[in-house]
Amino acid sequence: MIADALATRSVSRYLAALPYPPDEATLHTYLQFLCSSGQASRTMELNGAFAGIVTLSSQLTFWVVCKFWRKGLASRSIDWLAENYFSKPVDLPIKAEVHTANEASLALLTRKGFERSGSNKRRFSFVTETAEEFVPLLLSRSAWQIHKEGD
Repeated sequence: MIADALATRSVSRYLAALPYPPDEATLHTYLQFLCSSGQASRTMELNGAFAGIVTLSSQLTFWVVCKFWRKGLASRSIDWLAENYFSKPVDLPIKAEVHTANEASLALLTRKGFERSGSNKRRFSFVTETAEEFVPLLLSRSAWQIHKEGD
């Protein structure tokens, strides 16, 4: 399931950290990362089918299987992670980085209260084999509260 989704160019295009296509060792390392301590990782499902992954460690990352795009899964997953994170006495914002061409994810995070934080960053993409630009974003506790009150 995960291997098939990550072998899809349209999903992997925005995941700079993973080689494309991912080999078995990479998938094993990725799964270990998702299950390691200090992580909040969840799979997304729709009608019992695997639909993607959302993770919060040093930053928020998420991806959704193409056939489940624009169904609200990432939105609900981000809400769950942010609510869980900000229910604890932490003052640090949630960080995220979004590929500049990923307009849907950038719009989603902006709707959730994330704000641009500094200059774009460049990361190597294994899919395009070039350096790609990513927008750094932050979600503060106060911005999350404002978002929640507006929903």
